[in-house]
Amino acid sequence: MNHNMVKKHLRTIVLLTGIALLFSPFLSNQSFAGNAPSNANVMSIQVNNPIASEDLLALIETIVNYLLWIAVVMAPLACIVGALMFLTAGGNDKKVSTAKKMITWAIVGLTIALVSKGIVTLIQNFLESTR
Repeated sequence: MNHNMVKKHLRTIVLLTGIALLFSPFLSNQSFAGNAPSNANVMSIQVNNPIASEDLLALIETIVNYLLWIAVVMAPLACIVGALMFLTAGGNDKKVSTAKKMITWAIVGLTIALVSKGIVTLIQNFLESTR
């Protein structure tokens, strides 16, 4: 298997994982309604709102938590892809540089996601203490 095929398959895996993560709240909150008439051949699906929040701060916290989970899953995948690119670079300086940048930016992205969660918690604690 050559480098281009490995790169193509890894991109596909990362893309499918990202799509699955984006739609996971909708899939996990499905409940099949059992109150349909017995003669109905149609199955009804009830989908709960994944972003149910009472105020703006709760909405922001929900969004940050969701993005944090995406970052926690995607950053290690990006590091693995970068490591594979590094291993298959074959001494090519441009490929080694690209792999190092990919790993670095994956770590930076995860750090930003963790810091954003901390900032939201800090603001929430501050606002609750002033009430």
